Amino acid sequence: MPIRSLLSTLLLLFALCASARTATAVDAATGEPLPAASVFDRRGNVVGICSDNGLLPYAPDNAYPLTVRYIGYAPATVASPAMERVRLHEISYDLPEITIAPGKRHVLHLTAYVREYSTLTTYTDTIFLFREKTVDFMIPSRNAGKYRGWTQPRLLASRSCYRFSSAGGTDSVSNRFGQHFSWSDWIGIPAAVDLPPRLHTDTAAADTIRGRYSPSSIWRRNADDVSIDINVLADTAARRWVPALFAHSRRDVEFTDLRLKYTFADAGRYSVTADNLQAMTFNIETNGRGGGIYNQFRRNEPYFVSTYAELYVTDRTYITVGEAKKLEKHPPKADEAGLLAPDFAPAPDAGVLALVERVDTLDHDRLHRNIQPDQRLMRKFKGQVGPITALRGAIQSLLKKYRGH
Repeated sequence: MPIRSLLSTLLLLFALCASARTATAVDAATGEPLPAASVFDRRGNVVGICSDNGLLPYAPDNAYPLTVRYIGYAPATVASPAMERVRLHEISYDLPEITIAPGKRHVLHLTAYVREYSTLTTYTDTIFLFREKTVDFMIPSRNAGKYRGWTQPRLLASRSCYRFSSAGGTDSVSNRFGQHFSWSDWIGIPAAVDLPPRLHTDTAAADTIRGRYSPSSIWRRNADDVSIDINVLADTAARRWVPALFAHSRRDVEFTDLRLKYTFADAGRYSVTADNLQAMTFNIETNGRGGGIYNQFRRNEPYFVSTYAELYVTDRTYITVGEAKKLEKHPPKADEAGLLAPDFAPAPDAGVLALVERVDTLDHDRLHRNIQPDQRLMRKFKGQVGPITALRGAIQSLLKKYRGH
């Protein structure tokens, strides 16, 4: 190969390496990398997550400025690809005071605020969802008898903002969409977790549990505070953290990433329980999502879904089994539950706030009155029959009539 051609090739390789260079997310105080931090583009779409060494995923120049979010830290902005280190500053959470009244109160009732960002992408279209929710959990203790409660989030109140973008650059917004592609309803909280032996201390400690190909969980302790980073796909045993998710998902759904992070306060020496939970986040990326999506998109068109969500505990109360059953049967109404983000929850970035403002200015009632419902998505209620069933019934009636003759 001529020297000139070789030099040209080397210069091209150096240029490609330079253009692909990305920053590293680190703790501002210690300089330690922050693994699996979530990265968003200027419009609020999820770009991806950082590596175990804190390296940011690649993003094109027009995606900047980026926002890096990591539970327990204030979000940080990446102004341009030239940045080498992104320093995130740790913040403190004020865990709500726990209420314990006299009597046999063996059920923990938790309420939480959830903020989620989900994106559905095909070759031609992108749908972005920003949703806020108030949810609750009912966690019985061993003394609660046969009462089981629930560790999956029960929805009390929500609002949604959708942005629909086409390959041609046009977009529209709405507060409704006829399909459900978020994964956040299937991620619950643990009632109790045993800590690894290395964390059986009242000082600083850490431990890494390795899966088959990579770390499946990273445990950190700082006095009474405990955090757990979990890579569910690193080991099949890690699926115990999300049992409902795999029970629900279809066979044609491929999980390409699934990360969880929990933070606990006032942790015990040997374990943490649901009443220690401060906050949690999760990142989920899949190829495919549920059967209903096929009614909206072509069956031969691949689609990809990513969901990132943050959950912050807002109230903790111990109640009796009778009170728990009453709340289970008669949950608070949406206007009673409200959508109040705790003061310590970092605000969404400017791109998402602009989407919310844009959705709030629409006359939704007028728009929805002009929408023709998709008959394929209509649920058949008791006493209501579909056209096939009606035709079958008519044929059977005619057969009976002629047989009678």
